Amino acid sequence: MAGQQDTRHTVLEPLLYHDLTGMVHSSVKYAYELRDPHDIPLALRTALSRAFTPHYGPVFLSVPMDFMDKDAGEPAGPFVLPGNMAVDREGLQEVAEMIDGARSPCIVAGYENDIYGHFGGGVEALADAIGCPVFAEPLASRSPCRSRDCVDSDLQPAAALINMSLLPPHDLVILVGADLTLYPYTPPIGLLPGKRVVYIGYSPTGRHSLQVYGNPDASALYLSTLVKRKGERVHRERVRDNTRLAIMKRKRESGYILSLAAEVFRDRPVVDEAISSSPPVLRSTFGYRSGMYFTARSGQLGGWGGLPAATGMALAGRPSLLVIGDGSLMYTVQTLWTAKKYGADVKVVVLNNHSYGILRSFASSYYEDAAGKEYLKFDLDIHGGVAKSYGIPSMDLEERHDVVELSRTEGALHRCVRGGRRHKEALPLAPPARIGHTPAIWRWHGPLMALNAIPCTATFVEGGPGTMAGECFNARFCWICKWHC
Repeated sequence: MAGQQDTRHTVLEPLLYHDLTGMVHSSVKYAYELRDPHDIPLALRTALSRAFTPHYGPVFLSVPMDFMDKDAGEPAGPFVLPGNMAVDREGLQEVAEMIDGARSPCIVAGYENDIYGHFGGGVEALADAIGCPVFAEPLASRSPCRSRDCVDSDLQPAAALINMSLLPPHDLVILVGADLTLYPYTPPIGLLPGKRVVYIGYSPTGRHSLQVYGNPDASALYLSTLVKRKGERVHRERVRDNTRLAIMKRKRESGYILSLAAEVFRDRPVVDEAISSSPPVLRSTFGYRSGMYFTARSGQLGGWGGLPAATGMALAGRPSLLVIGDGSLMYTVQTLWTAKKYGADVKVVVLNNHSYGILRSFASSYYEDAAGKEYLKFDLDIHGGVAKSYGIPSMDLEERHDVVELSRTEGALHRCVRGGRRHKEALPLAPPARIGHTPAIWRWHGPLMALNAIPCTATFVEGGPGTMAGECFNARFCWICKWHC
């Protein structure tokens, strides 16, 4: 909802007046500007109904400021959420026939499985019934299925890398509440050329061989009763994840510290605004759990508001954990005032690599001369600058016992604060630096994590398999292929 100028002089186009519904029309499912205060109850009911009818999406109401002094109409009655359990049995029968006729099908699961709130285990049931691998969609903004154990690997948002993962063995790709989101352009060989792609969910795009509209999780659960087994599932990525964490622990890299945070704060939902670390580190350490992982559907550098989202979640009664880069933090840092003022129980992990890591990585692949520019590098003083200015204590972390100490100190800290007010707390994260005694903002202040944390094995990277991404700084695509460990 947004305020509009007083209707009594909009004809004169006063300051702050604009055609708001026209401005947002292409980005929302429903947009309406109130013409009469008595329309408010019905307009709210209509907006809610449109927002919660699959597929879910934003709606917009414009409220003229002179309506604030007038009485609204009578309530429109209780609002009941529209149903979202649709299953197209006829369409799924066709999908089952395609699966039975395929040589090696695979599943790509996506955010819709979490957002529609069913989670009857449809993705897991279908994968087990077929005996096929499950990939998480590129840049998954929510948990693709009920647990990390369901996902064998994360796809990356580039056609070349998606093809590398899915083309060799798989002749049928089943998108369950997912889509193949792309970001960087890669050489024009197409996306999954010659492969059949089936979509099941509430957001059909028209790009695929067959589209079945309905609740993705419920549809997958029903489909699992129709298909024939192709083989046994093998969780290939899980072994690689364990190996990756062992390497990070030995080198004291951020993934090791994040794994400790995942253990200590396992009951908190994770808000992710650290795009440089999301695919190779965050999702491997925290994993996917129903209703416990949140990030932007697109555009993860500051603009979507991870800090406001995590703070709002905490103020609504869900203590949260935010993992954010130092570059992203600068976009919405003022939210720390709100968090402290209202006692939001949100922990903030700042991955401080002294730069816009994702932009430098991108520049190194496409605009090599720009990668070292000063406007992509900075030295954000987390302790003495940001935290101190908001009156928030901060600290770093280097060993497991520091995380354990934090978990034990949390309750005592709340009891020691006078007047029932709580300090904004957060999780320390860093290789050696000064260590305080109060939970606060934690940071990782090692070298550029996006470039040197993960061994790169893509064959087109200079240096070949095993080369550290930080060592092949000039190679094309190293910023997106570093996930191959």
